[in-house]
Amino acid sequence: MIWSPRRRSKLAAMAGAATLCFAGAIGASAQEEEHASHEAASVPREILDRPVTLRTGIGTVHEKVSTNSPEAQAFYDQGLAYLHSFVWIEAIRSFHQALRNDANLGMAYLGLADA
Repeated sequence: MIWSPRRRSKLAAMAGAATLCFAGAIGASAQEEEHASHEAASVPREILDRPVTLRTGIGTVHEKVSTNSPEAQAFYDQGLAYLHSFVWIEAIRSFHQALRNDANLGMAYLGLADA
């Protein structure tokens, strides 16, 4: 069978695409297996229950949220500053404290999900 150069070009492109798809599937499968053993980390309850204080020098982040509690707003802002600084545990603790001050502060729940 004699194929035209155009036909050979199409076949080569399809073979290359199939090879890339197959290699990607193998890589994704290996990556899934590698990460299957990872469990979601959790913060021990005794750390979450420790008293949290408002601190200075961690950043000046302010995002107005729907709360009537100035303390909840302050702890939410502190949690956001820690979140932006990649200090996950302190961010979680600050968001928890904001929720202790105002259990209806939905943005603090979102902050917990991000942290």
